Amino acid sequence: MIVLKKFPEIQDEDLKTKRKILAEPFKEMFAFLNKLNEEAVKKLETTQRKMGDYYTFLTIATNDKYEKQNMAKKLCLHQMNHLVENGCKGICVECTSPKSTHLFFTYFKDCENVAEIVFKDFEFEGQRPFLNLEGKGVLALVSFDG
Repeated sequence: MIVLKKFPEIQDEDLKTKRKILAEPFKEMFAFLNKLNEEAVKKLETTQRKMGDYYTFLTIATNDKYEKQNMAKKLCLHQMNHLVENGCKGICVECTSPKSTHLFFTYFKDCENVAEIVFKDFEFEGQRPFLNLEGKGVLALVSFDG
């Protein structure tokens, strides 16, 4: 049985500092994902659903030697079966590549695009850090209860 739990806040100041240092190179992407989540929360406020009802898949990656074997799909289905067994209402996925977007919107017929941001349009601290990046980030939901 998988137990889903919320991790406690980090109390150690030294660890907090190290975490900030490690996160620094990724601050633009973290800001992008936060903005995507804010857009999704706004949209879901008009429905009976809330983000807390969904388990979030942050990243799905497989080794190149397993390409064309549907390994990412198999990993997702395996995890989703455990989530359903434990009463989760669905999953939330942050699709930031064409492959992850294709995976969820092709294989999961109930996948719903809740929010999206074109990379080139995203602004952070007065800059457009993804100006040379094609495509968009999508926050999608897959509901288990139909």
